[in-house]
Amino acid sequence: MVVSNSTLAHNLISDIGYCGISWNWPATQGPTFPYPPTNPELGYNMNNVVANNDVSHFMRDTSDGGGIHSVGYGGNTLYEGNYFHDMLRPAVSILYIDNWGAGFTLNDNVVDNCPNTAMGYYYFQSIAGCPAHDTSANGLWARNSGDPTKTGLKCNCTNVVNVPNGSAWPAGAQAIISNSGPRSKESKEPKRPPPQLPFLRKTAAPAQCGAGITTACPKLEDCCASEYSPTKFGCTVSIDNALWVESQGCGDGLPSDGKLNTTVCCKPGPGLAPSTTLKNVLIIGDSVSIGYTTIATKNVVKLLASTVQVQHGPWDVSDGGAKDTAMGVACLDRWLMTQSQQAVKWDAITFNFGLHDMDNSSRCEGLYREQLTNITKRLAALGTKIIFVDTTPFMPRRAIGSTVVEDMNAIAKTIVSPYIAVPIVDLYGYVTKTCGKLYTDCPICAVHPCTFHYDDVGMNAQAAMVAAAIESALSLP
Repeated sequence: MVVSNSTLAHNLISDIGYCGISWNWPATQGPTFPYPPTNPELGYNMNNVVANNDVSHFMRDTSDGGGIHSVGYGGNTLYEGNYFHDMLRPAVSILYIDNWGAGFTLNDNVVDNCPNTAMGYYYFQSIAGCPAHDTSANGLWARNSGDPTKTGLKCNCTNVVNVPNGSAWPAGAQAIISNSGPRSKESKEPKRPPPQLPFLRKTAAPAQCGAGITTACPKLEDCCASEYSPTKFGCTVSIDNALWVESQGCGDGLPSDGKLNTTVCCKPGPGLAPSTTLKNVLIIGDSVSIGYTTIATKNVVKLLASTVQVQHGPWDVSDGGAKDTAMGVACLDRWLMTQSQQAVKWDAITFNFGLHDMDNSSRCEGLYREQLTNITKRLAALGTKIIFVDTTPFMPRRAIGSTVVEDMNAIAKTIVSPYIAVPIVDLYGYVTKTCGKLYTDCPICAVHPCTFHYDDVGMNAQAAMVAAAIESALSLP
């Protein structure tokens, strides 16, 4: 929506597939520096008020959004006195100011029962190429909604009150709740429909991309060719062009869609329906993780078969698996669901990104840090046990003096440590203990001289370490 001098107030907004409110989406998002911007294409999004709305049961079908989501030049736009509650699935944030967001003021809003946000109550875009700025937030009451994350340039967030679960709202918050939604002559209390459980909602059946055992996507037009998927199909997801731009020149980088670079074809999620009798565990990672998960003679699937159904995300048999962190940011939601679009309550998730991100320039290390943080927080928001597996050596780089893998492992450790259920699974340490700190060949390598794949002995040892971490995280006997 792109408007000026307009007001959206006292509405009841509920049962939404995407964001509760998407406001301010100009065709030209930025840049908005210097502020206020001088580009005439940005000048008509200003002087708006979004106030006193009751917004609930949003984010039913997707996760890259929130209660209210805006981009670009806001030009003195006010978001005030809104009540966001009962979010249906994990999201980025509740009050989400995205690419080039500038000129927004967020005052005195209330958030309730929205616990699964990757970036907290507020997220002001912090990607270096298109940051939010000159935006402020003052006054927020939150209950059962996680901790605030305050990021971005020149964005100040003050007076955030965390109300304990089960406690009554303070008077200020209750006044906002009572004044939100449609006005009534009889009462200020809005009339709300009774909550409806997500699994009772009537939603369109997933579209089958091919015949037989095949990938399903939310819509038929989302089906895309994926060479290394067992079904030869994946699902197209929408991405912000900024994600594509940032990824270029760092690691693999996202492939071009041949158009506006606002979509990517994601390999499908795991192939099996969730088990109703065993624990469900997902392993996200590259081809090294595929080796120890399913290829080794004593792989993780076999080692835990009596107590755990282990699957790999994405469902990929011979390519780079999850590839780089840019692909992880874009495709994580697809990999968390089965290839038939079934939601899974994972008991534990192990993950790794590194070999496809190898670039230790300051820009690319910064991007790796930012994107791995995004992925980690989204996984943590699921409420599952998360386990991080460090990146194994790549001696062709190390032999010429590059410490890119070591640098990424150090970065990853600082990011994931607050969230993981057990210590980092140190596959790097296993390989260097077996082969030496610096080597060109080693008996456990799959090819000689060594690159980054391992023979059955090496994969079995890695599988045993990962399986032990999963058992520890789940407290299995």
